[in-house]
Amino acid sequence: MELILWRHADAKDAAPGKPDAERGLTAKGIKQARRMADWLEKRLPAEARVLVSPARRAQQTAALAVTGRTGDWSVKKGAIWRIESRGRGEAVVRAVIAPDLLK
Repeated sequence: MELILWRHADAKDAAPGKPDAERGLTAKGIKQARRMADWLEKRLPAEARVLVSPARRAQQTAALAVTGRTGDWSVKKGAIWRIESRGRGEAVVRAVIAPDLLK
C-alpha cells in the first residue's frame, strides 16, 4: 500500500462571515495544483483511490488532478508527500515535492 498526502494548493482568504470551508483556490493555487497533477499523473497507479476533504479548496485541488479543471464534487500548500509501506508496520517517505520545484 502507498499513501500520498497532498495538501490543498494556495487558497483565498476567508470572506467576512463566511465559513473557512468555503475558501477556494487562488489563481496561483490553480497553477500549483495543475503542476502537481501533471507530476502525479506519471506516477499514480490507475487503481488509486482519492479521498478528499469536503473543504472547497481541497475539492478544487483534487478535481484538477483528476479532471484537469476545478470543480465542486462530493506541509507547503500544493505539496505532495508520497509514503510507501514496507510491510511489518513500517513506512518510508519516498518523495516530498512542492510545486515550485517542478519546471
